[in-house]
Amino acid sequence: MGWNFRKYLVLGFLLLAIFTIAFLILFKLFYKAPTCFDGIKNQNETGIDCGGKCLKVCEQNVSPVEVRWARAFKVKEGRYSVLAFAENNNLFVGKADYIFGIYDEENILIRNFEGTAFIPSRRPFAVFMGNIDVGFRKPGRVIFQFKEINWQKNTSGLDNISVKEVSREKDEKGAPRISVQLFNDDKNNVNDLISVAVLYDSLGDAIGALRIPVGNIPPFESKKVYFSWPFPLSSSIDKIDILKWVEPKF
Repeated sequence: MGWNFRKYLVLGFLLLAIFTIAFLILFKLFYKAPTCFDGIKNQNETGIDCGGKCLKVCEQNVSPVEVRWARAFKVKEGRYSVLAFAENNNLFVGKADYIFGIYDEENILIRNFEGTAFIPSRRPFAVFMGNIDVGFRKPGRVIFQFKEINWQKNTSGLDNISVKEVSREKDEKGAPRISVQLFNDDKNNVNDLISVAVLYDSLGDAIGALRIPVGNIPPFESKKVYFSWPFPLSSSIDKIDILKWVEPKF
């Protein structure tokens, strides 16, 4: 092997090493690994930044949330609460902006307002807003609508809360007071639990509703929750519906 050949061989290896190092440096500087937030359908995503390994669920893979009804309930003179009763049949949890519209008995808008709701998976739930000032006008109709829903896989799982006991009383004014015993049937702690009581008359019309943040319930323990109203309702209570769910976190 001649000297010139060895010289060119060493030079070739040197150039190859320089090229490799330069390529690795440039690759490290400019390469961006695929993520679920890069605006590109990559990895094993079924849509742009959704599906596959991403927590976000593609909209085409979920069914619409069913909003069954929305209604206003009197709290005191000039003050009302509103509630929208809905159900999510998907395995996923959601977060969405919403809008309430309150109209008087002549179908004239009293006021509307917006907020953000968390949507639990596979259960009925309610969006509640209390102590709304309506002035001297009486609400007659309430509309409710979700805007675009951000769906995510349910990483926290479903809670295993059962209703063991529901009792009803009245105070000295005849206003209802409902107590509910909630029991955690699971070995895991349940946090951020929400409960809503909806009261119905004999015709099946909702006549009262209240939302209570329950908080946490340790494994195999129970917590008593109280719902109370400041005045007698418009008719007798025939049925009580207790909704409970854990607020999704994202």
